[in-house]
Amino acid sequence: MGECARCHVDGYRENEVRIYFSGCCDCRLCSRCLQLAKAGACPGCGIRARVEDFSTDPRESREVDKEMKVRRQIKQIYCKKEQDFATPDEWDEYLMMREDIIYKLAHSSLKDEVQETWRQVERYKAQHALDIRQVQKQQPHKILEKMAAVITAEGDFAGRVNADWAAAAQFHHPLQDQYNDLLKELPESPVGARTSPMAPQPLLAGSAPATGAVQSGGGQEPDIGLQKARYFFLADLSSLASDFSVAAKLQKRS
Repeated sequence: MGECARCHVDGYRENEVRIYFSGCCDCRLCSRCLQLAKAGACPGCGIRARVEDFSTDPRESREVDKEMKVRRQIKQIYCKKEQDFATPDEWDEYLMMREDIIYKLAHSSLKDEVQETWRQVERYKAQHALDIRQVQKQQPHKILEKMAAVITAEGDFAGRVNADWAAAAQFHHPLQDQYNDLLKELPESPVGARTSPMAPQPLLAGSAPATGAVQSGGGQEPDIGLQKARYFFLADLSSLASDFSVAAKLQKRS
């Protein structure tokens, strides 16, 4: 929560006190002292500030939100893929250029630099308008494909989490196929090496214990695995649905 820069009330210890963070300086003010900012200056340090410059969100949090907003805007314009470039070096240069633009727009303190960067973005947008519209038209379909992949993967994951250990030990995860080349580069285990003691092991001479007994071990609820799977599944699905909504709006505008 923090401490008020003027009256030094501790918002962490005093739950009824609300602390506001300045967007102009590093001061934090309680709701009572915030009213003094109506005079046009921060009551904590005297820098020029208004009541509207204070928020319940820390400045770091607002900077992150600002960068994420800028990043979404720029990636809608600088939307080329790796396959659009002849060499990996050209792809890397394109990514570096895009990150430089995002950083200038989100973190630069020079208004002239920000305005010039936006003009650069507008010029690029005009030069590649056809390619950008083509990518935006494809976005809803690609997002639906991602949603279908998430539903399939998470549904399979939920089933494996709640399966017996003996059956789960034979599970082949889709990421093993996706990163097959990387896995091939890993050093092989020594001959005769035993599995990690952290890996699930049958308790009685190779026989799999009852699912309920396994899941409830260690004081956990029997359905804890299903609850975790459902939570992460809904979180991923919600994120994809949000992206799909944004892409659909952009398609309508185009």
